Amino acid sequence: SANLTTALTGVRDNLGLVGVAFFFQFLALVASIYYSFAFVGLHDAMYNGHLMISDNWKVAADVLLFVSYYWTYQVIRHIVMVTVAGTIGSWWFKKDSATNETFFRAATYNFGSICYGSLFVGVVQFLRQITEGMRPHHDESSLMCLYECSLFFQERLVTFVDGLADSFTPWAFTYIGLYHYGLKESGHKANELFDRRGWSRIVTDDLIPSVLTMVSLVIGGLSGSFAVILQALD
Repeated sequence: SANLTTALTGVRDNLGLVGVAFFFQFLALVASIYYSFAFVGLHDAMYNGHLMISDNWKVAADVLLFVSYYWTYQVIRHIVMVTVAGTIGSWWFKKDSATNETFFRAATYNFGSICYGSLFVGVVQFLRQITEGMRPHHDESSLMCLYECSLFFQERLVTFVDGLADSFTPWAFTYIGLYHYGLKESGHKANELFDRRGWSRIVTDDLIPSVLTMVSLVIGGLSGSFAVILQALD
């Protein structure tokens, strides 16, 4: 509650952040519409038009277009995140409003780290959620060779994903905005802070992004269903 109150106070004192957020929300909407038309047009040209290519290239084109959209959307999202982090950091230390400065840094000096992280952070977090249930428990002792082998491979897999998550974490963008570190250094310092404060489990089990994603999918699904029903009726 105290953190939320502090955050809202900081945003009220830097209302330019609201403008930045809505501007990039509009850009995300434009990008979504653009990629929707591009995907439908390319798909129509490949399967019904004069663009004669093999089935493998058709699948590759669909995948690359999806990755391009995902990457673009994540970059837009993380530019806002870095701008907010830098601005609130300056406000916390009672400096003048730094919205313009932090936005300029996010769009230039930190842009490489933002693009690099935007491509891999979501994928790594998804892998970590999958492998979390595979984390071995050494309390269950067994002499079975098959069990010991599976335990070994589970440890290697979980350790590899944890190593990736140490660098590719969403909290790295906060450190980029505050201190202008590189992506890997930012991720490492963020995780180091959580370990030192005993917050690692809280951060790992953060349900807010999952809940917001589910709400967004429900709203999008209902809106799309309404459009289909409207088209069917008229």
